[in-house]
This record gives sequence, C-alpha cells and structure tokens, in this order.
Amino acid sequence: MRAARGALNWNLDRLSEESGVHRNTLSNFETRKYAGDPEKLDAAQRALETAGIIFTEENGEAGVAMRRFQPGDVVRFRRETRQRDGMPIVADERGVVVGVEEHPPQTGPTYRMWVRFAQAQVPGIFRYEYELVHTKFTDEEIALLEQLAQRDQTISGNKPRAGLARLTKFGYVTEESLNVSDTLYRLTNIGRAILALWKGGA
Repeated sequence: MRAARGALNWNLDRLSEESGVHRNTLSNFETRKYAGDPEKLDAAQRALETAGIIFTEENGEAGVAMRRFQPGDVVRFRRETRQRDGMPIVADERGVVVGVEEHPPQTGPTYRMWVRFAQAQVPGIFRYEYELVHTKFTDEEIALLEQLAQRDQTISGNKPRAGLARLTKFGYVTEESLNVSDTLYRLTNIGRAILALWKGGA
C-alpha cells in the first residue's frame, strides 16, 4: 500500500480521505501492526485503483504500476502542482484528456498529455502533474448524460440503468426518491460542464 501511495504522491491523510478509512488503521496496516479488516483494506485498495494504480504479481512478488492515461479520461491537476499557476483553471477543476504522447516519450522521464479544461487547453504537460478522477465514459454513460441534458428523467426501481451509478458517484447526476419505486435523476452543473468538454474532445 505504501508503494501505491508513493506512486500517486499521496500521504496517509489523502488515502484516508479518498477511502473513508481512518488514517491510524492505514498506518497500522502498512507497518504490519495488524492484518487489518478486509472490508477496510478493500476500500483502500478500491480508492488506489480508482486513482490509476494497478496491483501486480510476478514470480510471487507483489508490485504496483500506474495505469496509462487514455484520451477521454477525466483528470485534474495534482494538489501539489505549480503548473496551474497563471492558468484560468481552479483547484480540483476537471478536464478531459484529448491527447497522450506515444511510447516511448520524446523527452523527460515520462509521457506528456494534452488536456481540455473549460477555459483552457493545456498542451504537453507531463502525466505526473495530473491525477485520474475516473476513466473515460462508456457509450451508455454518454447517452444518459445527453438525455439528462435535455430533461430530467424518472426511472422505476425495477428498470435500473447501469450507467447511472458512476455518474451519481462522481457528482454528474443527482437522484431524488419520489416514492418507493420511482427515482428522479437530474443533471448537475458539473455534469453539464463535463459533457460539454467531452463533446469538444470527442
């Protein structure tokens, strides 16, 4: 877990924030003071994987690797970066990856990325200045965003839509229970903004 945090440049407080697991619990696990609650460890692992970590095993040895960013991924600048200085980009603002340098990179220790934000397109910044918010939208998720951009939708509980869970999780869609069987889904301002960015980069 420590190696995964290092790859993301996360401290224990950040992993605690992202996973919902107490910092002391994570510290005790990393220092092998105790094996840890499986549910809490799973929550920590999911948070790391969501951020782009891939857990590997080769010849019986556990390791970590970073998922390569792809066009369409939704990202934001790392909190510690200075690359955002002077740009019309607010803290934690989400952007859409529109280009990724081919392997091997021409310069530097890693590949560069081109990212579109609401007020700027940022060219050729090294990937370690960004962190993954989530992987690219599925076709169903885009269709749902486009439908909700036209009007709110009421969906019966016995007719679930697979793409709604992630859209709700990342704040693009709100849900309001109308009764025991019907839920009203509404596109948020963040959802409208990210849909516009995605369309511009698609």
